[in-house]
Amino acid sequence: MLDVKNMSARDLEKIGELEDVWPFVCTKVTPLLTGDGLIVPVETLNKCVTIHIKRRIAERDPTTLLADVRDLLRTGMSGLDTTLLHLRDDELVVRTVELWRFFYRSILPYCDAVFLPLQSEFDGAGPLMGPAESARFFDRQKVVPRDMRSVRKLTMISFRDWVVLPIMSRLLKICASETMPVPQPLVLSLLQCTSILASVHSADDRQARLDELCALVRTKIVRSRS
Repeated sequence: MLDVKNMSARDLEKIGELEDVWPFVCTKVTPLLTGDGLIVPVETLNKCVTIHIKRRIAERDPTTLLADVRDLLRTGMSGLDTTLLHLRDDELVVRTVELWRFFYRSILPYCDAVFLPLQSEFDGAGPLMGPAESARFFDRQKVVPRDMRSVRKLTMISFRDWVVLPIMSRLLKICASETMPVPQPLVLSLLQCTSILASVHSADDRQARLDELCALVRTKIVRSRS
């Protein structure tokens, strides 16, 4: 068994020969998404991600490549806090803001770092594809619009879809209440959360629901100051 904490270049080559290189990445990244932190260097994960991208390019399969990343993010986001649906209204907003802060300050930067090889290939600036090759590969099967070829956007969409949207109806109800049961600083943090997530502009029903919540939170703040 490989000692992942002291992985040599030869060890990394062995990983590249395995069929389960992506499960290896998942087992090392998932703990990060649940707050346990990375147990291997980011550089090691970068190399493994590059190996996986290279394999999908050889298979001419951008759909599976993006599905791999989305599934990993979904697994992590879904496990951030399984108690949200059972919290009281005042606890729900507090916990949502806590999760947002952890996501924005820790998870998002780490995902940017771990999946930097993918972002480089999105941009046509990586070691595997130039701009023309990248455009042809990701345009195949219309896997993802060009303006959505962003690791950061994929990560934010995952937080939106698997953390915020499942409690969206309750958040809308809480924010519409005349007696919102949370302090003003938390409302401001919720506005930061919804505004940044809304900046993804995914142009779908989920974007519309997030826009609705963002507008409601903004209105609540304006009224509280008038």
